[in-house]
Amino acid sequence: MNAMRNKQTIPETISQALANWHQQLLILSHYDNSDQLIKAAVFSCQQALGIERVGILLLDDQQWVKGAWGVDEQGQVVDISDFHRPLTEMSWAREPLAKQSFVACKNDTELMHNERVVGRGWNAMAGLWSGEQCFGWLAVDDLLQPGQVPSWTDDLLGIIAQGLGMLLGRLKQHKELQSLNQLLEAQVQQRSVELESQVDTLKRLEQEFLKSERLASVGNLVAGVAHEISTPLGNSLTALSMMNERLQQLLQSLGKKQLTHSELSTGLQHLQQNQLLVEQALLRAKKIVQDFRQMADYQTHTTADIIWLKTLVDNILASHHNQLKR
Repeated sequence: MNAMRNKQTIPETISQALANWHQQLLILSHYDNSDQLIKAAVFSCQQALGIERVGILLLDDQQWVKGAWGVDEQGQVVDISDFHRPLTEMSWAREPLAKQSFVACKNDTELMHNERVVGRGWNAMAGLWSGEQCFGWLAVDDLLQPGQVPSWTDDLLGIIAQGLGMLLGRLKQHKELQSLNQLLEAQVQQRSVELESQVDTLKRLEQEFLKSERLASVGNLVAGVAHEISTPLGNSLTALSMMNERLQQLLQSLGKKQLTHSELSTGLQHLQQNQLLVEQALLRAKKIVQDFRQMADYQTHTTADIIWLKTLVDNILASHHNQLKR
């Protein structure tokens, strides 16, 4: 324990501490897993900033607080994920979560570990903010180094929390983009299967009609339907291409660490709009195929049957829409 402490050096000035933290942020920015990032951040506070007692707790969407990583009373970095409490039961934590860039400090207060009082001394907490979202908070105390914590540590704590919040927000954006990419890929694959099925249906119908002497004009009919269906299919492909282009732009910005909240929001809106255009176009193509199939069924019937005249006329007009426009 003493050997571990001797290896740690407390920065003499806040300028030196900020320089050390900047170097640690560059290292932490390479992590792609939030749990590993938080654990590494605790070690960074110990080894680069000389803050031996650090704890990081996270806040979920249901306003429950869950422990992540921290330092016990022996100075060991430990997993504290067993800690799980509703925020409503932790009134002392509301102050650092009330607003951004706020550090709550207390002197001569009870110091805790695993909900046990392990001593008294100085304690400070700061929220981990990214934009308008708070991911949790960072807490430090002087249990293991009473009276040795520099007076500017509370100011440094706000900067540390700001940096960690930024990294957690970036990881969340990256995860959301990955999920969106997987969703779009699945939708494109599904739409491709549907298009292939529709094309197969058209080919099968074309072969059946060519075998019937009563459908000598099937070539023109199929050409008209193909012309009609090419428009929604072309619109679908154009929208999908635009979606892919925008997604690549977002991924490129993320890779360069230049993705802003505004750019992400605009990009998601653009993807949603084009997704709606794809769905509408495919529904139009599906209706054309259904109308075409129904008209074909009417023309191949060899027995008397009851038909709806208006439906038949509408289907014929739709199938010959291209010729009628001329």
